[in-house]
Amino acid sequence: MRWKTFLGGMIIVTLLLLPSMDASVYPNNFTVHTSEGSSFNVDFTIFNEMNSTVFYDVVLPSAGGWKISVNAQNGLIKPHNAQTVKVEFQVPKIVSKNKWDFSIRIDEYSEHGYLKGNWVNLTVYVSTTGFYSFNLPFPNEWGYWKRFLNSLIFWAVITGAAFVIFYILRKTVKLTKTKVDDILLRILQNPVTLWIISYGLMVSFLQFPLSANIVSVIYLLYQFVAITIVTWIIYKIFRELIINYALHYTERKRKMERSIISALDKLGIVTIVTIYGIMLLGLFGIDITVLLASVGILGIILGFAAQDTLGNFFSGIHILLDKSIQVGDYIILENDEKVYRVLDVGLRSTKLYDIFSHTVVFIPNNIIANHKIINLSRPDQQIKLRINVGVSYKSNVNKVKDALLNTIYKNKYILKDEKHKPQVIFHEFGESSLNFILYVWVDKLTDQWIVASQLRQEILDTFRKEGIEIPYPQVDIHIKKD
Repeated sequence: MRWKTFLGGMIIVTLLLLPSMDASVYPNNFTVHTSEGSSFNVDFTIFNEMNSTVFYDVVLPSAGGWKISVNAQNGLIKPHNAQTVKVEFQVPKIVSKNKWDFSIRIDEYSEHGYLKGNWVNLTVYVSTTGFYSFNLPFPNEWGYWKRFLNSLIFWAVITGAAFVIFYILRKTVKLTKTKVDDILLRILQNPVTLWIISYGLMVSFLQFPLSANIVSVIYLLYQFVAITIVTWIIYKIFRELIINYALHYTERKRKMERSIISALDKLGIVTIVTIYGIMLLGLFGIDITVLLASVGILGIILGFAAQDTLGNFFSGIHILLDKSIQVGDYIILENDEKVYRVLDVGLRSTKLYDIFSHTVVFIPNNIIANHKIINLSRPDQQIKLRINVGVSYKSNVNKVKDALLNTIYKNKYILKDEKHKPQVIFHEFGESSLNFILYVWVDKLTDQWIVASQLRQEILDTFRKEGIEIPYPQVDIHIKKD
């Protein structure tokens, strides 16, 4: 009877203990010693001692400035199995106290619902690097105010030293020939000084035993100020150094048109502001992934809708960089015998002046970029004229050549040096005339039409004086009699 009584007691005890056999966590207490800006891991194991599957969910603590992540935040654990969880802690670069207590909650669920919550407790001791290098003899009773005043005075001294350093640098850079260092120093002085002041104020206030939320707000404000200062410095360097010097270089060398510099200026400003906005959104914890995806889709839609506009824009940049035509050049377009002077190469179209009709024509840039263009201004403003002359078959060839050369050399607008020596060529036997070609050089391409007209008139006068006949087309008809 005794063994039956003992067996019955064991069964009762087992039945009483069964409800307590569920999931457990080990280890559940940690102590970590670390320093500012470092990272460390906490590993613990969840054991499922039940006969059914358990679902677990790890609830992470939150603290201002701390970054806490977990590799397996939730999942299923089969009966009599275990799951190891790793939690990573990233210590802020600046902390307001040396001791931090964290509690990690692990909620457990069975197929019937919530079971219970386990806790992992963590104590972290953070060694601070120190924000000031001296300690004035304030009374110890002042406590945190002593640390605050020491930090505040230290960073006030640093700010004063920065003023002195910038003053010395201003005197030094005036001795250099270039103005780049003067501009760069002027851009950096106020933002860097403001950066030092904001950092010093943040460090000084963090000497008080503030709550995690207040520390988070102070650090967030400092990051906002720091990002704004860096963005402002980049903007000022871009505008006052890069863009201004590009414009100055353009005015001196004419290597790049002002329109493309203006476009780069606007594009640079938009890029800087966009990056600044994205950084601020990330700082305030706003997920920009969806926003970037929306912007990308919108960009594709606008790209299709403004295909011609974008084509003209990039064609304009291509023309300006390729320098195939520049403002002031005289050009002839493909399948167009008119002569145009280039007035402006814009971002959408090129403005041309028709020198014959005294009108202004706007041509889309993609037409200019994709068609053949004759640039009369290249390689220089001098131009070689070709004039055709026909004389009667009764004329003496040598006499005609001498008369043409004499007429050419009397014209003061025609170049006659060795490099630009005029030429008279007996070209061919025409149907009604002996045909000659005159090649002459004119110093300015805009004078070519006046010089050609004068030369033809002088040739006509010379031929009439010398008795050289200029024939007109004629047809001889021979009638055969039977």
